Amino acid sequence: MLKIKKLFFFLSSRFLYFVFGVIIAISIYAVQAAWNTTVTDGTPLTPALWNDLVAKVAELDAAATSDHVVFINPVIVGSGGAAIAWTSFNASSYIPAGASAVILEVEAAMSGPDGGDVDAHIKVRKDGTSSAYVLLRGRAASSGDNAAWSSQGTFPVAPTGSFQYTVESPGFNGGYTVRLVGYVK
Repeated sequence: MLKIKKLFFFLSSRFLYFVFGVIIAISIYAVQAAWNTTVTDGTPLTPALWNDLVAKVAELDAAATSDHVVFINPVIVGSGGAAIAWTSFNASSYIPAGASAVILEVEAAMSGPDGGDVDAHIKVRKDGTSSAYVLLRGRAASSGDNAAWSSQGTFPVAPTGSFQYTVESPGFNGGYTVRLVGYVK
């Protein structure tokens, strides 16, 4: 009886392998049939064009994962608790000329206020004429709130290697620290 069970198990597993093989063979045929369709500009998608596209994706992936993103020992950009106006930070001694962006991280905590403006933001921009981006938003809106956050982001940097940041009202009464942790070439 045990030999029959083993034989049945062996045969059923081989049958499953056969079924999976048939599914894979049909899938390969379907993919090759898809190669004969056209891309958006009307050009037929041939195996050669497909290989060119795959090579381009691999090239872009290699560029994105190469030394274009560099992490450094953290440098404190600013710390405190109260709201502050736009403040410039010259990162040129920490990032090379030609860097396109900085990587910042922030830690912050707050336990109030209990009413009014309860949302605090830390924002970053390249200069006074560029768009501002949120690095961190914190909110403490109720009696007894005590919250802490951390965040990281990549932000554009001016050709001079500087950028600006602000801490909007009500600030972070538990404190905040913004650090420069890297850059993008």
